[in-house]
Amino acid sequence: MPRMSREQTELHRQIILDTAARLFREHGLHGIGLADLMGQAGLTHGGFYGHFESKHDLCAQACTRSFEQSLAYWSLPGRGDQTDPGTGLKRFIHAYLSRRHRDGHGSGCAVPALAADVAREPVGSPVRLAFASGMRRLIDMVGTLLPANRSARHKREQSLLLIATLVGAITIARATQGDALSDEVLELVERSMAGWFER
Repeated sequence: MPRMSREQTELHRQIILDTAARLFREHGLHGIGLADLMGQAGLTHGGFYGHFESKHDLCAQACTRSFEQSLAYWSLPGRGDQTDPGTGLKRFIHAYLSRRHRDGHGSGCAVPALAADVAREPVGSPVRLAFASGMRRLIDMVGTLLPANRSARHKREQSLLLIATLVGAITIARATQGDALSDEVLELVERSMAGWFER
């Protein structure tokens, strides 16, 4: 059987990472086995260890990939109108608290999708380190949506508070999906956040 080229090997690795990032957000870090994950990627289970040392290694790298995808996705609505700095923040909040985001676990924010599983991992584990690094990047990204005249410390505090509020809202909305409470949470939190644009 001919050996794969480096380009093919790297392509397969990227396919596995993208598939894992989606499936881990949908099912949790331990909610899908390697055989099923590799099958979803269109590859054989036996090829897994040619790309990753272990499932723990894949979890850490897929966590990083999930944050990369989240940051790329959330930066689009956050760009906003350069003449009105608050527009980007409004668009970001509206997109985050949308029914589309609530329903799209596999393509949504890494934080509500992975936080509960990451919290069960040992302190200092590669998955925890990857999650913390992704959180820092998300905090920085949200900080860019806040008015430029704020201090770095104020931006960081506001970003952390904003993310915690949004993640809590989307987590509750997902947990109550199918009940009227789910939509109520999304709508109420978005209305209540109107004051963020003036803070």
